[in-house]
Amino acid sequence: MISAICMNPCFDKTVDVDSLKPGQVNRIKNVRLDLGGKGINVAVVAERLGLEVQCIGIMGKEGGVELSDMMDREHLRHTFMEIPGHVRTNTKIFSRDGQGVTELNEPGTTVTPEQLQEFITLMRDETRGSDMVVLTGSLPPGCPEGTYCELMKALDGKRVILDTEGKELELAAKGNCPPPAAEEPSVFKQRLQAEVRRMGELPGGVNGRIATPGCLFGFEQYLGENGILPPSAEVPRLSEQLAAIVRAVAQSTH
Repeated sequence: MISAICMNPCFDKTVDVDSLKPGQVNRIKNVRLDLGGKGINVAVVAERLGLEVQCIGIMGKEGGVELSDMMDREHLRHTFMEIPGHVRTNTKIFSRDGQGVTELNEPGTTVTPEQLQEFITLMRDETRGSDMVVLTGSLPPGCPEGTYCELMKALDGKRVILDTEGKELELAAKGNCPPPAAEEPSVFKQRLQAEVRRMGELPGGVNGRIATPGCLFGFEQYLGENGILPPSAEVPRLSEQLAAIVRAVAQSTH
C-alpha cells in the first residue's frame, strides 16, 4: 500500500483566453476543473497505474463534498480530516497567443496547532498498513517551519518519499525538527485522553505487549473525571513521553 499525504488540496481551475490583458476585461473561452494538490496527483497516477494506493489529508468543509466526489470518480481511496474553512481553488490562465500560463494560487485554510496534532494522529493510524508514504505539496497556513520533519518523525519506521524544497527539505534531510510550539495544559490533556483511548483499543495497546491491563501509560493522574491539569512547565516533557509511547505502540501493531 502506498499512502500519499495531501495537506493542502485544491480545485485546479484552468481557463483559456485569446490574449491575456492585465487590468482589462478578459473573455474566457473555455473552463476546466480538475482535482488538485500534489499528494492527490500522486495518488491518482498510482491508481491509474493499477497500484494499491490511498490519499490522506486535510480539507476545508466548504467544497469538501465536491472534492470527495471527484476523488470517488477516480476510484481513489481517501481519508481526509475536515476543518472549518474552504477548499482552495488554484486558477491557471492560459493565453492562446503564446504568452504562456499565469497562475493564481490560493493559500488554503489555516490549520491550528491542535488540528495539526489531530491530523498527525490520523495519518499515523491510517498508514499502519502502508509500505511507503509520500509527502508532497504545499503546506497550509498555520503549519510551523519543520512540519514535514515532524510528519517524518511520526512515521518512524516507514519508507518515506519527501518532495519539497527550501527550509522544509533542509530540516527534514537533517532530521532537525524544531521544537513544537508550547501547548496549553488543557489542550495537552485533551490530546492525551484521545491518544490513550485510541491506543487502548489497538493490538499491542493496553491489552497487548506494551502495557498490562489497567495501565494508563503512566498518565493516570491526568486522566478520568478527576484528572488534574499538568503544570505548564511539565507539558513539553509529558508530550515527548507521550510521543515515544505512541511510536512504540505503533511499531508493536505492525
